[in-house]
Formats: sequence, structure tokens, C-alpha cells
Amino acid sequence: MKIWVTEIGEPLPVEGNVRLHRYGEFTKYLAAQGHEVTWWTSTFSHTPKIQVFDKDTTKVVDGVKIHFIKGPGYKRNVSFARIKHHGDFAEKFIQRAKKETDLPDIIISPVPTIIVPFRVSKFCKQKNIPHVIDIRDSWPDDIVRLAPSFLRPLAKIMLSRLYRQMDVICKNATAIMGNAQPSIDYGLAFAERTQNELDYFFPLGYREFKIPAEKLETTKQWYESLKLKPESFKICFFGTIGRFFNLDTVIKAARQLKSDNIEFILGGDGEKLSYYKKQAQDLSNVHFPGWLERAQMTYTMDNCQAGLAPYISGHDFALTNKIYEYMAGALPLISSVENLLPQILEENRAGFSYDSDDAKTLAEAIKKLLDTDIQKEFSQNARKLYLDNFQMDKTFKDAESHLQKIITTFSDK
Repeated sequence: MKIWVTEIGEPLPVEGNVRLHRYGEFTKYLAAQGHEVTWWTSTFSHTPKIQVFDKDTTKVVDGVKIHFIKGPGYKRNVSFARIKHHGDFAEKFIQRAKKETDLPDIIISPVPTIIVPFRVSKFCKQKNIPHVIDIRDSWPDDIVRLAPSFLRPLAKIMLSRLYRQMDVICKNATAIMGNAQPSIDYGLAFAERTQNELDYFFPLGYREFKIPAEKLETTKQWYESLKLKPESFKICFFGTIGRFFNLDTVIKAARQLKSDNIEFILGGDGEKLSYYKKQAQDLSNVHFPGWLERAQMTYTMDNCQAGLAPYISGHDFALTNKIYEYMAGALPLISSVENLLPQILEENRAGFSYDSDDAKTLAEAIKKLLDTDIQKEFSQNARKLYLDNFQMDKTFKDAESHLQKIITTFSDK
């Protein structure tokens, strides 16, 4: 297969010490299976907000041809500058793609963004190429939810162009993929159709990481520098500390639990980090170690008893990498995700759910895991869930087969 991927928000393999996400890993896997893979991305790296190249650049990494298109970048995740950056990439991609003589058998476009798959959708229709959209977040609804409730109707009107573009993207898509069934359902609602055999649940999955021997001692020293209590019950979180996570509730719960020998390790960086540090400045049981390398995350999980997924209310697609990472690390989950995950956790006795805005329910969920027998049982169950369903190579192999099915079915029409 000749496969193009248009993805501009994930960590880039040329950055060095980064943990690759869905398409960083999937493109590498596909190339290793002998497929001709091209990843179209930006010179601007989303998480650290840096330019990795100062001009259009093409590199081949792990067999994947990566086209880096120079973009203006942005300082804030939710900003007009980011929308402008997406539009700039989309326009430059189309200009470059129109000049390509060796076109792909299929193009995959993640959502978000919206403008990029919108332009790709039109290109695919013109060139008769199957277009698969991979819905990972409920854009533009997620953007609307960031506004105060009384302003959301106005916000929806202001974002009407994005809604119209999602209509076009989903109606034109050859197939709708998603990392959870609600993601697929979200796209189908825009497409105004029912699910068919080409639509596909593609879980993110996770590949286990073993700390290299040469990094073990320095990682251990780093962990010890956090000055955590050896005997405490530890809960970890890793993520971009921004608008899509509600750490206010976590800090309030930590305040309620400060006499229970429970510690919170809230790892990551982002626009709201300084705000949350100020909120927790009087709490000795809340730690902000900043951005963590993969070895540091792994070592931290090895010394924790639970993993935290503190999403904002309404963010119901959140079957993200961190969910499977916690499972792989045999950590029971404590989650505020509102759709699908609560059922999975309850049926498999692998964690507890809580109301995103209710510190009391969060504190109660944590206290349940203080029972050693329950923590041990849930830990084993979380690990089994990962092994049975979410190992990355298994999810990738299944997705690879499904892409071939899409291409074959499309060419037969």
C-alpha cells in the first residue's frame, strides 16, 4: 500500500527524546511491513511550541518519508494563531500534493484538526483517492465547551464554518475511524448515515517501554529527588496541563485527603501549570515534576498505585494513550471520562469513575483503592485488559488489514 498521513500535532521523531504517539508509531509500523508511507506534518512541534526546522524539509526516519511543511506556529493551544497555523499548513499541503505524480492508494487524516482534513477531503474527491478520517476529539464541540455555558450558543454560531467543514469531511469520507465508538458515532452524525463495514474502531493501544540499563540509575536519582514518602499511596497523572484537564478538582480532593498519606504526582507542562501550582502551593501531598521523559514516566508508574485521567466534563472520547499506558503499568484507573470508559472499568473491575467537578466523589474513589486487596485485584485486571485488547502491535496489525479492505472495496466500486 501507498499511504499518506496528514497529521500536524504529534511529537516528531526528529525531536530526539520524545515519546511517539499514534501516527508516529503507526507510520513506523506500516513502513516496517513494507508499505510506502508518507507523513505530511509541520515544522512546528505542538507540545514544546518550537520549530524543528526553519524551512520545508523532507527526512526519511525508520522507513517513513516525512514532509515537514514550514508553518508560523502559535503560543496557545486555543487561539486564532493556531487556527491560522492549521490553515497555512492545509493550503501549502494542497499546493505540494497537486504537484505529486505518484499519488497514494489511501490518505488518513486525523480530526482534530478540521481545516486540514477538509482540504484533503476535496483533494481526494478530485483525484479519486479513498479518504479515511480518524476522529480523536469532538471538534468543534470541544472548543465550544471551553466557553462559559451561557456563551456556548454564541460560540457555536461563531464556529459555524468549522461545523460546515465537518459536515463536508464526514459526508465525503470513505470511512470513519475512531479511538472509541462515540468518536465514530460523532462523525456519523455529521455524515447523516449509519455505520457500515468500512467504519472502524481503531484503539490507540500502547507499546510497553523498558528503561535502558544506562538510564536506570539517573532515573532513580531523579525520582528520589521528588522526595516522596516511601510508604504513601501514590497516584500519577501525565499530560498537557491545559484546558482539557480539570486539576482543580484533583487539588480539592488532595486537600480533603492530606491526612490520609496519599500523594499526587501531576507530571507535564502547559499553559495552566503555573495556575495549578499556585492553587496547590500549601499542599505537601501534591507534586508537579514538570515534563517527564518516558523513562521517568515508567519509573514513576512502577512506584504508584493508581493512574489518574482527570478530563473536563463533556470530554467523552478520552480513550487516550495514557489510559492504556496506565493499564500496561498495572495501575487501576481513576477517571472522569463520561462515556464508554466507565462501563469498561466497572465491567472489568479495573478502576473507578468520578464526576469531573466533584472532589468528594474523587476522594471517595481513591479511598476505595486504599484497601490492599481491592488495589491488587484492580491492578491485575487493568493489566489483563491491556494484554487482551490494547497492545499496540495487535491494534496496528488489525488496522493495517482494515486499510487494505478499504482500498480494495473502494477500487471495486
